Amino acid sequence: MAGTENIKKLFIKQKKVARDPDRKPILKTMDQFNELLLIADADPSNLANELSAAFRHAKISFLFPRKNKEDNTAHGTYCYHASDLNLTGKIKNDKLKQLMQIQFDLILDLSTDEILNQYLLKKLSASFIIGKKGIEKSEMYDLLVSETTNNEEFIQTITKQITLLSQNGTK
Repeated sequence: MAGTENIKKLFIKQKKVARDPDRKPILKTMDQFNELLLIADADPSNLANELSAAFRHAKISFLFPRKNKEDNTAHGTYCYHASDLNLTGKIKNDKLKQLMQIQFDLILDLSTDEILNQYLLKKLSASFIIGKKGIEKSEMYDLLVSETTNNEEFIQTITKQITLLSQNGTK
């Protein structure tokens, strides 16, 4: 089974999904975010309270990989397994298809540099994408933030950066 997943990852890695070259990042103030997606390597729902406090008006969704084939997550929480994609990268999971239709105001990427994470991030539509410095997919981000020791600290840094940048843009 693991061999099949590795072959699938190899095919998906070779698939070239390009971001729109004419895409213009739009940074809003903290209160203007309506749709927010947090991508992580494990279920990040423990960060929901901190995100809700920082982005008071945003609907917050989560995306992360799962170990089991069956998806038992609640609405608004999206997870993926290698079996949710075919060899060419076409998404077979209905919940993931719905996720790809959403226009996010902000994507926060806390995930590692994994092939399926990269692929899904490229396919998502967002006005602004923030991720960690020093990883291979950094060309996909509009803002790079230094990697901190924990995710809570990372979110605090992001909120400070958004506040500073959005204030400077209105002067």
